[in-house]
Amino acid sequence: MNDIERDFFDEYKKLDNLCKDCFNSDQGVSAYIEEMDNTADKVSAMIAYWGNDYKKLKHIRWVRNMIAHSDEESECGRDDIEFVLDFYQRIISRRDPLAMASKVKENFAKKVQPTIGMNTRYESDRGFLSPFFMLFLLSLIMLGLGNMLSMIINQKTLFELWFK
Repeated sequence: MNDIERDFFDEYKKLDNLCKDCFNSDQGVSAYIEEMDNTADKVSAMIAYWGNDYKKLKHIRWVRNMIAHSDEESECGRDDIEFVLDFYQRIISRRDPLAMASKVKENFAKKVQPTIGMNTRYESDRGFLSPFFMLFLLSLIMLGLGNMLSMIINQKTLFELWFK
């Protein structure tokens, strides 16, 4: 194991332990990846760096397994170490993909859930379809139909009504 691999392995263990703590699991980074797999596509599509992080997490897990289970030199590079360090910090600061997914879900739930105690039966985004407005429209229609029926019964034309 060369120095880069040793540094990578040490930093990966820290990230893996953090993920184990976060998920109360013995799987660590694998549990994080599994949780990403289980996240709805609609949610993950709203997070710009989701796909890149997902691929990179799978890559660093593969690199870790190569270092741990192979006698050959791995493809580990400084960029892998930098990703592990950066991802660790993003988890700590709640800027990682799953934290962002949680925020997206919260925001969606806030928009969908009605406020407790509000009557949402007739709620509309435009606001003009209130029951009172609908009653007003119905009254106008009925009044208009009544006038038309009255005119038909009295055999008067509109011309006669307007120009008398």
